[in-house]
Parts: sequence; C-alpha cells; structure tokens
Amino acid sequence: MSVLISALLMGGSVGLVAGLSPGPLMSMVISQTLRHNRREGVKIALAPLFSDLPIILLTLFAASILTPSLLGIVSLVGSGYLLYIAYGTYKTVPLEMTTEPQAPPSSLRAGVVVNILSPHPYLFWSTVGAPYLVNTHSQSALAAWGFVLTFYTLLIGAKVAVALVVGRYGANLNPTHYLRVMHLLALSLVLFALMLIMDAIPLLMPLQ
Repeated sequence: MSVLISALLMGGSVGLVAGLSPGPLMSMVISQTLRHNRREGVKIALAPLFSDLPIILLTLFAASILTPSLLGIVSLVGSGYLLYIAYGTYKTVPLEMTTEPQAPPSSLRAGVVVNILSPHPYLFWSTVGAPYLVNTHSQSALAAWGFVLTFYTLLIGAKVAVALVVGRYGANLNPTHYLRVMHLLALSLVLFALMLIMDAIPLLMPLQ
C-alpha cells in the first residue's frame, strides 16, 4: 500500500469515527438542529475548522523536535489511544435525540468554545495526528496533506450529515444502522493502531 493511499484511508477512517462518535460537539449538533434548524446544526459541525489550527500547530512543533526514539514512543502511545477509541466506538450506544444540553443561539461561537475546551482534539493531535504527520511528511508531503484533508472532510462531513438527517427525520431514526457503522469503524481503528505500531518499530531501533 502506498504512503498516500495509507494516509488517505487513515485520515478518512479516523475522521469518520470522530465525526460520528457521541460527545459534546455531537450533542450540540443534535440539540441545535432540533431546537432551531439544520442550519444551526451545520454551524456547530463547522467548529473544528476554526478551533483546531492552534492545536495542530502546537502539537506539530512538539513532534518535530522529538528524537526518532521519542517519536516512536509517542507513536506507541498513539496506537494505544486509537485502540481505546476503537473500544469506545464498538461499545457506543445509539445517539439520543434530545434537546439537552441546549446551546446558545450563536451556534458557531458556542461550538468553537466547546471544541477548544474539550480534551479530545488535544489528545488526538498530540498522540496520533502530529506524530503521524511528521513521520508521513518525511516520506511524502502530499500524503501528509492528504491525511489532514480526508480527516477534516470526513469529521465535518459526518457531523453535517447528522445535522441534515436529524433535521429531516428527527427522533424517528433507526439506531441499529448507526451501531453497525460504528462497529465497522471500530475495526478499522484497530487496523490503523496496528499500522502505528509497525511505524514505531523502526523508530525505536536506536533504543536497542
């Protein structure tokens, strides 16, 4: 598998999981859609575009100054974090169509604040995203950009899709289909965690 294809698949899979997983931002997407309209839900879904850049730059700088051995250790930690996300994804429960908690009318601003204060983007970019980007960029700059593009396309696209579906069908959604998708995504995360472990092994060789 080429570096570019691997990066695109990983970015898309992880982004789709992040986009569909229950969490503060997903709750706000659903609540604002039900309380107001689909447009407000879509505004919440766009929040990562405005909140994640400082997080990415900070974690990329930290990852770029790490020695190969330390980068390998961080990659192993990242694989463990992916396995943790995979377990949570597999054990997820159907989305609750509820209007609580209700966000303020300024949906985009509220979504940005919630995302900045959430630990999830910091954990992902410090343990998975930034180390993977540094390692991938050393092989192909195009692949690194492809990872970022597919990650955010699927992350935001999934949340936008949820807002559109909830706005269209409300609380009459079949939870079985949602659970099946999440189980398949959990399996894909396990595979990519194994790929991170394989990437970490050459970096850890100097420790031997």
